[in-house]
Amino acid sequence: AEDESSASPPTDGELNSWLDRHAAAFRIEPRVAFRQVFFSREKRGADAQADARRALAKLQSAGTEAPMAGLGDATMLPQEMDPIPLPEVDRAFGAAFAEQVGQLAPGQWAGPVESSFGLHLVLVRERTEGRRPDLAEVRAAVEREFLADRRKRQLAATYEQLLAKYRLVIERPPGEVAAGARKEGP
Repeated sequence: AEDESSASPPTDGELNSWLDRHAAAFRIEPRVAFRQVFFSREKRGADAQADARRALAKLQSAGTEAPMAGLGDATMLPQEMDPIPLPEVDRAFGAAFAEQVGQLAPGQWAGPVESSFGLHLVLVRERTEGRRPDLAEVRAAVEREFLADRRKRQLAATYEQLLAKYRLVIERPPGEVAAGARKEGP
């Protein structure tokens, strides 16, 4: 039965149909590349918001290639992020930050954007929307999953056919039958 399942390779139509039904498993997540300047609430206290807004005005007037040196506070977070999936931004900066950054228009400084660390001024350099990939992009993975599913279904059908040919009787030792009957009481 297993040999039968891999005997004929799937057609593009079968693979596309399977991909449509299982699109979530192959979805390409939205990606974003950005620059950020961090402002610590711990360090700046009540002035953090005002300091961030003043720096934002400077960055907006200087444009997308504005130097960030001397702005903001030191942090272990990277100032430049190459295109990465939004779930990774979530892991690094937090869910609220990732959600806001995912909504920002590329090409202009914005903020302050809050994270669990503090405030950030953010320039989204590039953003690509999430999407269902074309079959060509994920063909090997889709074919592998399709064939595994086909094999599983064919094995189940073969077992059912075999079971239909036989009558199954389970004989228990006499003592076990009596003990089972007593256990099944009300």
